[in-house]
Amino acid sequence: MVRSVFKKATEEWRKDTCIDFYESYTAPNKIRVFMEDGCWSYVGRTGGEVQDLSLGQGCESVGTAAHELGHALGLYHTQSRYDRDQFITVNVANIKPDWVSQFTKQTTFTNDNYGITYDPGSIMHYGAMRFEF
Repeated sequence: MVRSVFKKATEEWRKDTCIDFYESYTAPNKIRVFMEDGCWSYVGRTGGEVQDLSLGQGCESVGTAAHELGHALGLYHTQSRYDRDQFITVNVANIKPDWVSQFTKQTTFTNDNYGITYDPGSIMHYGAMRFEF
């Protein structure tokens, strides 16, 4: 199931970008997909040749896999853009404490938007009521 979902997520990225994916055990740089607790990937390469991406129980949707793949490719959450306050209001008091870090604003140094307009419908943007009390 996870293999199929991840493959569909790569197809979503492939059809809308210039990024291509292929399965390889010998490529020098790769994304290792596995089933651990939760849905996660570090943002961008963390050093070494392997970028880990977990699609544990409850992470079986193509949207979730595409979102985590975005992190593996180096994308932060859209709601973490340094210019987000011009477009949305984040009420930290309504966010569960364990999830506040998912809304931390990046700086212009850590998150260059390359002139791309803020997109609240981005696969990298959480929904309005995500992680609320």
